Order: sequence, then C-alpha cells, then structure tokens
Amino acid sequence: MPGYETKQERIAVAGVEHLHIRSLLDRQQFADPLGLALRLGISSATWPLFGLLWPSGAQLAARMAQRPV
Repeated sequence: MPGYETKQERIAVAGVEHLHIRSLLDRQQFADPLGLALRLGISSATWPLFGLLWPSGAQLAARMAQRPV
C-alpha cells in the first residue's frame, strides 16, 4: 500500500467515452519531510493539486495522442 490514499472516479464528457481517473482521496495529503519543496516556494497547500491535475492530464495526453495531426 502506498503512503497515500486514492479514489477512482468516472467522469462523463459529452461525445466521448468516460474518463477513468485515479486521484488523491482528498487535498490533505502531502509529504515534504526535508523541506525541499518549501524552500522552492511550494507550500503544503499546493502539493495536493499535483495529485488531482496529473491524472487528468495523463488522460488528456493519451486521448490527444490518438488524434491525427
């Protein structure tokens, strides 16, 4: 089991098949024991956003890769 909890969501988008997203269970999960992120200006309040945005961005990239250029 990872050091964080996740949830599975199915998101409906009109005209295309549904997106299946695994993201962080809530916005209270972050880890920066050495303070590296804090020194770079990344606060604990912004950490969880990566866990929400990255999965949906990966889905978008996979869909766009299937489209002809």
